[in-house]
Amino acid sequence: MSFGHDFTRDYEERSKEYMDTLDFQKLDAIKSKELRDLTNDDLLTLGFKEVNDDGVDSLFCYEDLNGIKVYVNRVGDKFELRGFQLRKEKDINSTAELLDETLTKWRLKMK
Repeated sequence: MSFGHDFTRDYEERSKEYMDTLDFQKLDAIKSKELRDLTNDDLLTLGFKEVNDDGVDSLFCYEDLNGIKVYVNRVGDKFELRGFQLRKEKDINSTAELLDETLTKWRLKMK
């Protein structure tokens, strides 16, 4: 089943379908962790992909269901949200905020 780049269906329909596939047990386990304790495996489980970049260390991308990416990178005990041309948009200081900015607002488009 394809959730992503099927432009014949509207985004809301694809996002509802995607939500039906989420493993809420894994999501709850990750959500209960402190931001500094998140592992790369946790991020990969959430759907992040590692990205190599000469200018930004510990960089990950996260796609919406149209394939448009947003980026985060780990800096000490926090993450930075990055957008177009990897420009820093804001600091992320909690796991809940990371999930809100990426899964909820970016992938699921729930404001």
